[in-house]
Amino acid sequence: MRRMKRLRSLGVVGAAVLAAAVAVLVPGVGTVAATVGPGAQPSPQLVTIVSTMTIAYPAPNYGTFQASGSNLICGSGTVLDSRLVYLRGPGTTGYDLTVDKTFTCADRSGKIFVRLFAHNVGSGETFGWEILGGTGRYRHLDGLGVGSTVGPNANVATNTYTGALVD
Repeated sequence: MRRMKRLRSLGVVGAAVLAAAVAVLVPGVGTVAATVGPGAQPSPQLVTIVSTMTIAYPAPNYGTFQASGSNLICGSGTVLDSRLVYLRGPGTTGYDLTVDKTFTCADRSGKIFVRLFAHNVGSGETFGWEILGGTGRYRHLDGLGVGSTVGPNANVATNTYTGALVD
């Protein structure tokens, strides 16, 4: 129920971001249609988040992030991979995985829990992401989007997230 309300509140902008995520992650899929119900809905804010992650396998990957474009999220903090599940293991043809991440804001305003659905073929990784929940100021934050990963080079990878947030 909360997910339907969340997607409805993201409205047209969220539908466009979701359509882009589906097109990137599932080639050949058509467009996604959005329906926005009656009543006042919060306006989504576009956001860009860039995180620099240290690949510490088998220990959890960790890093820092910088966010821009939205006042619904803090400007910076740390990131920790709290869960990683391979759906199709690493190999010469790539892999699919789910990663849960915990973003902790440097200003102590709270934590944001994010799930990535990643796909890798060759040297690049693309992903869709969604906010699962949060603490403090972020307990009602919702959002989704798409992203890409560059690296790792010398055990460091850069993730770039783009999407829409609503509170």
